[in-house]
Amino acid sequence: MSPDDEADALMNVNPSCGIPERIVPGRTDRAETADHMARYDFAATRAHGATLDLGSGVGYGASQIATMQSVDLVIAFDISSDALAFAKGSYGETISFVTGDAGKLPFSEDSIDSIVCLEAIEHVPDANSVLEEMARVLRPEGLLVISTPNKWATSPLSRRPLNPYHVREWYPGRFKKLVSRYFVVEEVLGQSWHSVGFTWRGLRWRMRSRTKAVLTHLGLLGIAQKLRRSERRRGARQHPRKVPSTIDVPTQEEVLAAWPKSWTSSKTQGIPVTVILVARPLRS
Repeated sequence: MSPDDEADALMNVNPSCGIPERIVPGRTDRAETADHMARYDFAATRAHGATLDLGSGVGYGASQIATMQSVDLVIAFDISSDALAFAKGSYGETISFVTGDAGKLPFSEDSIDSIVCLEAIEHVPDANSVLEEMARVLRPEGLLVISTPNKWATSPLSRRPLNPYHVREWYPGRFKKLVSRYFVVEEVLGQSWHSVGFTWRGLRWRMRSRTKAVLTHLGLLGIAQKLRRSERRRGARQHPRKVPSTIDVPTQEEVLAAWPKSWTSSKTQGIPVTVILVARPLRS
């Protein structure tokens, strides 16, 4: 298998919606990659000592963390042995690699100084078990940087995430409450800010889709078809076709432009697509 084919297999793009399971710099959408790399850049500035990258994927984030002088050891942890094999071949010189289940971490209590868990918690079937394990292995003075999609932006009013690779998504308040069972949340940040209208359009789309499904179920196909045509015309006006971002590794300037921002000024910034929490163990 060629390197490109291997990267494509690891991205595992869903054919029905075009969403990748993993980010692979140089193969995944450039703007999306910049967002992910910016999160890791931010987390790297907080990491220290022995650092665990939980849900490391193909390793690009662990390699960013490993460049920091405050970090003594970086452990790239993922459930996919294929992803870690790719990571080891690409970034393996200064990183340790461990395959396993995030709900059963193979590390002793109080053995890790920093944990970075970015866009991973929504992929696991039992988020509480993962958070409990992170709290167990993190030292009392340790630090957690964790992020997840904002449900208001990605799947508002939907029982299931629209991303086929996500098990569950949370509204910001509920996510903070979940993490607060095991950690003291010190900072709340957001990334990829949009206007409130961004979420409102998503809610309207959900309402139209549900109405269409009900009409179809009741046999009122004519009304459903008119609604579908109206939805297409409205979508064409509100969401003009965009030229895909160049598939290439983003520049450092693009990464810096995508850095997370504090939620304290959210009234002027709008709605973030990603929620980022900085927290410490409750027992610290």
